[in-house]
This record gives sequence, structure tokens and C-alpha cells, in this order.
Amino acid sequence: MIRRPTWILLGIFVVLIAATFFWQRSGKQVTAEPTVTPQIPLLPGLEVTQIKAIKIQDQAGQVVLIEKNASDEWELTTPQGLIEDQTRVDSPLDSFLTLRAINVLAAPPPEQATGLATPAYTISLTQEDGRLTKINIGGATATDSGYYVQTGEGSVYVVGKFGVDGLVDLLKNPPLPATATPMETPYPEPGEGTQPILTATPTAIP
Repeated sequence: MIRRPTWILLGIFVVLIAATFFWQRSGKQVTAEPTVTPQIPLLPGLEVTQIKAIKIQDQAGQVVLIEKNASDEWELTTPQGLIEDQTRVDSPLDSFLTLRAINVLAAPPPEQATGLATPAYTISLTQEDGRLTKINIGGATATDSGYYVQTGEGSVYVVGKFGVDGLVDLLKNPPLPATATPMETPYPEPGEGTQPILTATPTAIP
């Protein structure tokens, strides 16, 4: 006859085996959720309709200035000229305003390493209410996947190259209207299409 302590020990043993089996099975079904770091907007709250002037300057001093006129249309102030296709400004400006930081550098490298000691470009955006936002564009990252940028409050970020390159292209290739090429006036070749010159023959008087 099996004593009561033996039954108790046997029951505990069975419970431990069942618990171990359940723990192993449930552990296999649990997968780790990847941690996603949210990308924060570079210029939160800014929209194309709020911007009335765009100034882009490179480190050599070359400048392009684009402003809204009285008709609420973009026009070139420096260099001067009309902008026939408004999307040439709206599209790259929208891409720039919606840039999101790939990385926020809490302890950024020295400015010489990021190119921010002497920024390659300085972008100044003037809003309708007169507020000015400046963004310095430094060098490319080591992987060439983005640029180091610095906003007015001093924070340093890494952002994608596409949104920056599109706006900077307004400096490299200002959206000036196409210049009409004058058509050359064709001149006939000698002997072609010319009328013979008639000369009067004098009549002798007898």
C-alpha cells in the first residue's frame, strides 16, 4: 500500500512536469516585438502655405531668393525673373518641410566632422507672420545616407538627402523662364530666287 506522503510527492512531481511543459510551449509562441524609434519632424507645424520667402545661400556666397508676390505666386527676386511653373518651388519646398530626422544627435561630433563649422548651405524660410527659420546644411554622413543639419535652436539631426537636394537645386538651377531662341532669317543662295536686273539698251540716233 502506497503511503500518503508518497502520493503527495507524486502529485507534486506531475504538477511540475505539466508546468514545465506549458512554460516551454508558451515560450516558443512568444516573439519579441521590434522596437521602432519614431522619426521626429525636422520642422514641425510648417506648411508650404505659411512660407512667403525662401533664401538659399552656399558657402561661396551664391544666393537665390524666391518670394511670394501680391498675387500669392512665387517669383525670383535674386536673380530676378518670373516663375512660370509654380510647382518647381512648391514640390521641393513641401519635401523639405516634411523631412523627418533619421537620427537626433544628443552628443553630436565636432562641427568640423559634421561640416557644420562652415555649412555647405544655409536655408532661411520666412513665414507670413514674419518669423524666420534658419537651417544649416552640413556634410554627408559616413554612409552617405543623409546630411547633418542644424536648426536654429542648435539641435543637430541627420536627415535624408532627397528632401535637401531638391530644395538646394533651386540655387544650382534657378527656375528661370525658358529663353526663346530667335529664328534665323534664311538668305537665298546666289542665283536662287533672285530676279534678273534689266538694263536699258541705248538706241542710236541716225
